[in-house]
Amino acid sequence: MAVGFLHVSSFGTHREFDAVLRIRMPASSPQQRAFNELLEQHCRRFVLVNLRETGGDLFEHSYQVQFSDPKVGPVLLREINGLPGLTGATLLMQDSSLEL
Repeated sequence: MAVGFLHVSSFGTHREFDAVLRIRMPASSPQQRAFNELLEQHCRRFVLVNLRETGGDLFEHSYQVQFSDPKVGPVLLREINGLPGLTGATLLMQDSSLEL
C-alpha cells in the first residue's frame, strides 16, 4: 500500500525543469542579448523548445527553464517585462500549474 502511494504521488521524483517561459520578440531584436543574459543570471539551465512565427516580424519563443533559486520566477518575469520590444512574457510553473 505504501509503495502504491509513493508511486501515485511521485514522491522523490526530481523535475528536470521548473517552468515553461513564453515570450514574443522581433526576429532581429537588439534585446536578444539582454534577454539571454537574464536567463543565464537566473536559471541553472534553459532550453529553447519551440519557436514559431506569430505574424509580421514577431516570433514566440518557448523555453523550459530550471531556476537557480526556486523563488526567482517572479523576479525574472519582472526583469524580462522591463526590456523594450519584448511582449507577452508568461511563466507556467510545472510543479503547480500556476501561470504568472
